[in-house]
This record gives sequence, C-alpha cells and structure tokens, in this order.
Amino acid sequence: MSREKKVANYLRDANRMEEALSDVLASRIQVTERSAYRNVLRLHLGETRNHAKRTQQRLSELDRAGSPIEFSIGLLQSLVGQALAIGRTPLAVGRAPLELLRGRGGAEKLLKDAKDDCATVALEIATYNAIEHLARSLRDAQTAKLAASIRVD
Repeated sequence: MSREKKVANYLRDANRMEEALSDVLASRIQVTERSAYRNVLRLHLGETRNHAKRTQQRLSELDRAGSPIEFSIGLLQSLVGQALAIGRTPLAVGRAPLELLRGRGGAEKLLKDAKDDCATVALEIATYNAIEHLARSLRDAQTAKLAASIRVD
C-alpha cells in the first residue's frame, strides 16, 4: 500500500473513531443528570462532531485526487467501516449499551465514565500524532495541519 493511501486509511480510522465517540457521548449525555459534567460532555460532543466533519471533508478531498475506481472503493470501505465501527473501536463504541447498565448518576459511575474518557482521549491523541507524522513525511501540509489542530482540541 502506498504511503498516500495509508494516510487516507488513517484518516478513515480517525473519522470512524470520531463518529463512534459521538454516539457514546450522546448516549452518556442522555443518562447523566444536569450538572457541570453533563455540560462538559456536551462540549466534548460538539468538538467530536466537528472533528468527524473535518476528517470527512479532508477524506473527500483526498479521494477526489485519486481515480474514480479508487474513490468508489474508498467510499465503500468508509461505509462498511462505519457500519463495523461499533464493534471495532475498543473504548468508545461498544460502551453505549453499557451506559444503561451503569445506571444514572452516582459518583462511581461518573468516575468510571471519566476514566473511560481519559483513555479515549489518549487514543485520539495517538491517532492524530500518527496522522500528522505520516502526512508531514509525505509533504501533505494540509492533512498534517488538520491532525495537529484536532490534537490540540
């Protein structure tokens, strides 16, 4: 696989991660009582949706640069990947049903959720570090700038 295709694959993985995390955050907001923590979750959801939109826009730009066949294959992979993301993202996805089992509120639930959030953010940072490094090595300044700005968020 060429390095250019690898950066697109990394971006697809990041996009799937952001989409899956959006679902988890939305479900967590629904089961969290009104509080400062719920407000933080809402802010995180807004950022996550923005990241998903921005990575998808960049993927569309990269896919347009390829052949129509590569674009079609990439689109199909993205759709299949999004459908499978629920089973693939280790921390973010698969968690939504568990939110209901954890119940509503309570200090212990909030602590467990916060620990999960920290682990998910660490995975996001590592993902965008990898994308930025690969993009810089390819002299893809636009993708590197995107990854760096998302990582700062």
